[in-house]
Amino acid sequence: MLKPKQLLLAAVAIALGTARLLVQKIERIDLRDQQGIWDNKARSGSRLTVVTRSAPTGGDFFKVHVYTREQAQGYYPGKPGSVPRHSHESQVEELHVTLGSAVLDLNGTPLTLPAGSRHTIPRGTPHTIWAAPGGPLAYVSTLTPGMPDERIWETYAGLCAQYDGCTKINPLQLLLLFAEGRMVPTDVPEALWGPCEALLSPLARFLGFRSRYPTYRSKAGEPLPVEGAEAGAGEWAGAETGAGAREGAGVGQCLQQAESQPEPLAEAAAGAAGTAGAGEAAAAGQVVDTEHKRREVLREVETEAVVGATDGAGGVEGEAEVKGEAKGEAEVIEVDVPMYDPQPAEGAEPEPGDEYAE
Repeated sequence: MLKPKQLLLAAVAIALGTARLLVQKIERIDLRDQQGIWDNKARSGSRLTVVTRSAPTGGDFFKVHVYTREQAQGYYPGKPGSVPRHSHESQVEELHVTLGSAVLDLNGTPLTLPAGSRHTIPRGTPHTIWAAPGGPLAYVSTLTPGMPDERIWETYAGLCAQYDGCTKINPLQLLLLFAEGRMVPTDVPEALWGPCEALLSPLARFLGFRSRYPTYRSKAGEPLPVEGAEAGAGEWAGAETGAGAREGAGVGQCLQQAESQPEPLAEAAAGAAGTAGAGEAAAAGQVVDTEHKRREVLREVETEAVVGATDGAGGVEGEAEVKGEAKGEAEVIEVDVPMYDPQPAEGAEPEPGDEYAE
């Protein structure tokens, strides 16, 4: 007959074997064709996009982009997009808020970071971040050096997607992720983390948990636009260039006016200076200069064509040939500036050589 101690060991062995079998039977979702990982099936929460992987930088750094909707789930209730509070043993993290406002809990002190803010988190500093009320949040996180690499955070996002939320991840899985990512979960008393890491990490690996899963490796690149969001890829471009999405849109509006209105060019430059900033006004000014040059070339060539036809030099064929050259010249210029056909104002006398002169 088995003794109580032997029965206990047998029960533990059976429990561990069963748990390992269950873990190994988990069918990991495949995220390899996705650019950006959402934390739930409805895509209504947070999305992590790997922008720059550590390997191409030689391990110097890696960069991820996080987009969080206001209604997103967080690890902490009422804190959308929050992750377990932690510190990095060997990495410095730089945050750049590109959309909305973030609340950064830095060693127990909450800081509000509006769009455009940057903040450096030294190694060993406990922190977490979440979306402030009032709209979605987007930020870029750069970790230096790049090892441990981005796969730790990719796995965390993949686990959230796997279990449709960050609060359903197995605690042993989470512990292994932190241990192999060289992060300290600061919700655990400092005196207990060392023993927990030493004892439970091997157990987690034995059961079949890993800190990296091949199918959780997504496509890296600039974040894709978010459906129904205020800003997507344009917001990211603005964050990198310092221009912002509205400035880019303003230049586009200026060019559209130049194509569609009778006398739009100078007005577009003035409007850009008043409404979209000096950068857009400069762009509009370049359009004005280029269009004026094009019109001068057309006037000169048309005048030569008329003179050639009047003097009988080349006759109709010569005139057609010269006009063909004028057309070719115009087409070369049109590579950068859209063609536009101005019409005379009512009652106005057409200038000699103008495109609409008879």
